[in-house]
Amino acid sequence: MQRVGGTFKNWAGFERVELLVAFCIAATLFFLVVPAFIRGRTAVQEEKMKAALRLFHSANEAYRITSNHGYAASVGALTDASKGRRYLEPWWGTLAQYGYRLAYKTDRTAIPAHFSLVAERKTAFATDSATLCVDERGLVFRDSHPARAGAESGAACSGGIVVV
Repeated sequence: MQRVGGTFKNWAGFERVELLVAFCIAATLFFLVVPAFIRGRTAVQEEKMKAALRLFHSANEAYRITSNHGYAASVGALTDASKGRRYLEPWWGTLAQYGYRLAYKTDRTAIPAHFSLVAERKTAFATDSATLCVDERGLVFRDSHPARAGAESGAACSGGIVVV
């Protein structure tokens, strides 16, 4: 390659070292951006699930008040429109949404009756293993576990912190 009058003569393209430097810069940017993207996506999914758990509580309370049978025996009872009312959208029947797996438990024979809906993160790229839980009190707990049967408080979610 010769320089003639301010221009390069016989310019053949990039050299290997230049391509390697460009690749290293691109790889560094990639490894900085992807984890931030995953953290942001996980935070959004958690916020959506918190809102969904609050919605579930409201729907189960509405079911309890209108049916006079206590809380729903299953999530399917809240999504079934055959009885004239559907309290939740049909996707709730899949028990999986926003990267979380859902588990519903109820004890309609207890006085007072109680329920819990536990959401466990199921995504492979999650940086932590957050568990969310809502019960008849309407509070959403983070890193909570369903209480064992016969718990003194009668609440279905115990431990963890209340999230806003």
